[in-house]
Amino acid sequence: MDPNLQAPAQEVVVPVMPPQPVSQPAQPPVGTEPDAAPPPPKGNKKMLTIFAVLFILVLIIVTAVLYFMTVSKTQSTQSQVNEIIELSPTTTPTPTPEINPADTSNNTLDQDSTVLEQNINNLDSDAASIDSSFTDQQTNLN
Repeated sequence: MDPNLQAPAQEVVVPVMPPQPVSQPAQPPVGTEPDAAPPPPKGNKKMLTIFAVLFILVLIIVTAVLYFMTVSKTQSTQSQVNEIIELSPTTTPTPTPEINPADTSNNTLDQDSTVLEQNINNLDSDAASIDSSFTDQQTNLN
């Protein structure tokens, strides 16, 4: 700014308003309760009804989703059990000749002892496989 130029001095007038009295809240009549709330407007009742219906619908949907999730888990677990049962080996009994107690010839007795030895050996192998099944370890499924 140039020091030679000076603005002329002007008076500024600020209007002053007279003070206003503070309004007091309305006092309820003597015969009524001061804590009683005024009745809600009709619009709030309609909104409350809408929110209640929406809440019930959301609750039904969440319940249905949880139910179907548990049903699908139960079915998948059942199918896994069925797969395990189907995959487990089954032993089929081998037909063995029958022992005839009425025939007492040497040849027949030899055949009967052979059949008995074969059945005892089959029983021993079954018992050994049962014993080994008790010590089986589960494989890592990861």
